[in-house]
Amino acid sequence: MNRKKLYTIFLVSGLLLLYACDATIHEYPLPATSHIIVELNVDRSAPLYYKEITYNKDGVSEEKLLAEESAEPYTADDRLAMRLVAEVHQGERNALRSSQSTHIVARREKVVQKDMLPPQDTLHIELPEGDYTILTWADYVPAEEPADWHYQTASLSMVSVTEGHTPRVNHHKSAATGYTDFAVDLNASQQGHTIIKSYSHENLARDVTDQRYIPVYTDRPLGRYKIYATDIDDFVAAGGSLEEMQVQVIYRQYISNGYNVATQQPNSFIEASSFVIQPQLPSTRSGSQETPLAYDYVLVSSDKEDHVMADLFIYDKDGNEINHYQNIDIPLQRNKETVVRGPFLTLERGSGGIGIDDEFEGEHVVEVTY
Repeated sequence: MNRKKLYTIFLVSGLLLLYACDATIHEYPLPATSHIIVELNVDRSAPLYYKEITYNKDGVSEEKLLAEESAEPYTADDRLAMRLVAEVHQGERNALRSSQSTHIVARREKVVQKDMLPPQDTLHIELPEGDYTILTWADYVPAEEPADWHYQTASLSMVSVTEGHTPRVNHHKSAATGYTDFAVDLNASQQGHTIIKSYSHENLARDVTDQRYIPVYTDRPLGRYKIYATDIDDFVAAGGSLEEMQVQVIYRQYISNGYNVATQQPNSFIEASSFVIQPQLPSTRSGSQETPLAYDYVLVSSDKEDHVMADLFIYDKDGNEINHYQNIDIPLQRNKETVVRGPFLTLERGSGGIGIDDEFEGEHVVEVTY
């Protein structure tokens, strides 16, 4: 074979090899980002019963643990919708816990029907390699004006209760929150690979067949309590009237008014606050029916029992005081309901261990606006 033919063969072989390599590179490119699908699941089930605190006629209380059964459910009225807020932060949750200034790569707010079942929203996002944390929050907002209402959510690391706002129905204070952290590892395969590192609620985690699919589960960051009067029959028999009764609850100690979704803990407190509620009591006698005098939702810790100290003031339809009971110690736990019972309508006024402080000015008496 002469030199000219050899040169031609080598040249053609080199071009074919170069073309084959080039084709391989274009067929299997290493992506710069990975497509992530985030599914938001808001738990709308009722809280579980926690404890029952019972006061006797002498004002002495007894505490017992209740079976973890579902408490009474509630559905928001037609004026409201459910709002979902999601933030995708760059970095692991441990970094978010110690820093208020992190890089948010995506934020989304969406309004859905108030009674929509999970999943209530699905996000599609392209993310480069790295560690990430998804923070989520859900609450009720007016359907006609779906903006910050009872909660201020400009930053999910600093959610705050709107000062001076009391919904007409305290159930509308209910909210849900959760988080999930994960990593995007583009070196795991040529197509990119997403590894789930942890869930916000491990007991709800399921096998993920699509490793780009990330579910986020939420539950209430609040404890709920209800206060019942056990002496309604005696009160009515003595000539008392339940018509248009008003009940004021005053919190005497620090109570939470802010929450950090990254730490899953309250992060702001006020010294005292109050609200007024009109219980829907029967017009004559209670019989076997139970209706709470007052109830509320309070932001609480995720990992321990919290307490609030409350004073209870009861007024008739003309604003005259029927009775008051002070220093009610209410234990609370996240996403659970505490039941408080006692003869609060007929106990001696001022019972409960402390006297009235007529000079007290720390409370915030609020009007029901919506």
